Amino acid sequence: MSENPRQPVLEPEEIAALMEKIAPNEQAQAIFATLPPIPQPEHVEAFSYESEGPEGPERYPLYAVIQQHLCEHLREHMNDTFQRTITLDLDGMTQAPYEELITSEDSRVYLVFDCEGFGLMLVIVDTRLVVTYVDALLGGNGEAHNGMDELSPVEERLAVRFANALKGMLEEAWKPIHPIKFKLIKVETDVDFLGVASVRESCFKTTYQIKLCKDVQGNLNICYPRTYLEPILNELRNSAQEAPASMDEAWSRDLLNCLQDAPVELRLEMGTVPMLVRDFLTLKPGDHLPIYKREIDPVTLWVESEPMFQVMAGQRDGSLAAEIVAIKKTGGKS
Repeated sequence: MSENPRQPVLEPEEIAALMEKIAPNEQAQAIFATLPPIPQPEHVEAFSYESEGPEGPERYPLYAVIQQHLCEHLREHMNDTFQRTITLDLDGMTQAPYEELITSEDSRVYLVFDCEGFGLMLVIVDTRLVVTYVDALLGGNGEAHNGMDELSPVEERLAVRFANALKGMLEEAWKPIHPIKFKLIKVETDVDFLGVASVRESCFKTTYQIKLCKDVQGNLNICYPRTYLEPILNELRNSAQEAPASMDEAWSRDLLNCLQDAPVELRLEMGTVPMLVRDFLTLKPGDHLPIYKREIDPVTLWVESEPMFQVMAGQRDGSLAAEIVAIKKTGGKS
């Protein structure tokens, strides 16, 4: 074996030329390779980026106001129908896929409404609530009885009465915020014939818990597909303080009555006299001030600081008086 040291295959000049052609990233890798290893933690948890879904009903204050208004209308209507105090509370507002809303093993009645410019929305009512409601319409006491998990033909027809009453309550609840006209399309018990939205479409659901008597209680769910609400979501995002308040007629009458009893000062102005300060300082009893107005010219009657009427000055029953001949400035409601 030869003891001569092994010679490189490439000449030094060739090696230098190759090193000059190394890309910057390869140079960086070579530099990092010379560094000591970086200590790693013993336990590393996986990190995943979560995409934020569409905003739920809690982000829209005026939507919550509408649902509270509907709760009040429902409670009042139920109390009148059953002639007793009914327990009815708003049990929550959530967002869920349409498929989840219509999937249930409980017996339920589905009311489909169409709203011009918005599309279809859905109301889901437990069947036992509808049966008890119909019983009260027919003169019953609205108590529990057998066969409450399905509707008879008569109950199906009378369920339309409940749907129409609910239509009016929905319109009243929306009226102060954004008036919407609801039209009843169908009353169904089979979810396969609803066709309100696609199965994955996100919906706002408001649940009302209703207790009609000791043995009859259930839920009423108001469901709006997000595409239904899309045109007015920005409007619903406003705070509740920005909601247009409805006029309180009784309060307005009381305020008007109080204002009518308030004292007011009237002042008759016969005319004005322009004068220099030096002439004013020389005024004394017996001097006459020229008022450039004829006897037949009307003068101004002031109410507080506002010129309100043109009047003719004169006498009546031996006293000075003023006859109103024209209105210079109209006030508020007379």
